Amino acid sequence: MSRRAIIIGAGIGGLAAGIALGHIGIDVEIYEQSEELREVGAGITLYGNALKALARIGLDRVVAEHGAFARSGRYTTSGGRVMTEFGEKHSRDMQMLGIHRGDLLDCLATRFGKSEIKLGRKLVEYKQDESEVTALFEDGGVARGNLLVGADGLRSAVARQMHGDAAPRYSGSFAWRGVSELAHEKMPFGSGLISFGRGLQFGAVHIGGGKIYWFGAVNDPVGHGGRTGIKDVLSVFGDWHEPVAALIESTPEAELLTHDLYDREPLPFWASGRVALLGDAAHPMVPYMGQGGCQALEDAVFLAFALKFEARPDVALGLYEYERRTRAESFVVGSRKAQSLTMTSTAPACLFRDLGLSLMPKSMLLKKFHTLSSYHLPELV
Repeated sequence: MSRRAIIIGAGIGGLAAGIALGHIGIDVEIYEQSEELREVGAGITLYGNALKALARIGLDRVVAEHGAFARSGRYTTSGGRVMTEFGEKHSRDMQMLGIHRGDLLDCLATRFGKSEIKLGRKLVEYKQDESEVTALFEDGGVARGNLLVGADGLRSAVARQMHGDAAPRYSGSFAWRGVSELAHEKMPFGSGLISFGRGLQFGAVHIGGGKIYWFGAVNDPVGHGGRTGIKDVLSVFGDWHEPVAALIESTPEAELLTHDLYDREPLPFWASGRVALLGDAAHPMVPYMGQGGCQALEDAVFLAFALKFEARPDVALGLYEYERRTRAESFVVGSRKAQSLTMTSTAPACLFRDLGLSLMPKSMLLKKFHTLSSYHLPELV
């Protein structure tokens, strides 16, 4: 007897889950509330664990063709002093691919089948009983299946019904993001950088197609406050080392993104009966470890693995939560700690941070990358 899964949300996690479940023979319907398929964001770095997850669903090579692997990287001060750096000989240990979020989403949507994604379908509520789960949509539509996966992001309707007011937590910082097509001698192809100031952080990485993704993060207790223009970014980062200002200035004003950064306190549970949460719906995190999208891809693989070997949806979803929750929530906590350390504002704390990065053995940093890429993800076929 065939099984049918309803997935709410056609972002990175929802599409990856749809592909993964298809690999094990489950019929999948994906519903997205937006009228068009789009990923809000500029670039994303996929670490070794995410690349392995993509390999499990047969998409690692396709995605790699649209991005750029990191060949070198450096951590610097706002003035450009290099605290530590990596060369091409370390690239195998680093295992990082920069890619535009839109390109990643397009790869996933194409593999799932763009015409199969049901757009403009906003979930109102779900109902479940011993035999099925039913999704009710704002347009009056109804979907029925054996299980439902909430992959609908930070302000998940599925999580809200499951847990009541599972409100996001403002992190105390916001970020500007942009994509530049600047060719600059300080950013040769395959290079990346992260620079630190007092309560400030700027990063840049190649994402393929001659493009460089950059972000600028700022501590502010009330958020961006309408500072959404290139001039606003330059007022903060304009006097930093090259190529920071050049990257900002070469970014089209209309394509600049500004976001307050949120996470959420861990939920009591992710799965209830035939319904489970995935990705940001389950474990939103601030981006200071670069693991938000990566963890959603891991979720997708483990969800399919659990359902491959357990026919009862409630049991399988419980196993999925058991396998994933501790790890994913460790990145929520770890990302907060990384923010506290790298976005510190006081002069003594900044000195301590910079000294630590300067003195830390390169092998210790490379071990962090290796730990990510060596994480075990089960085979689906």
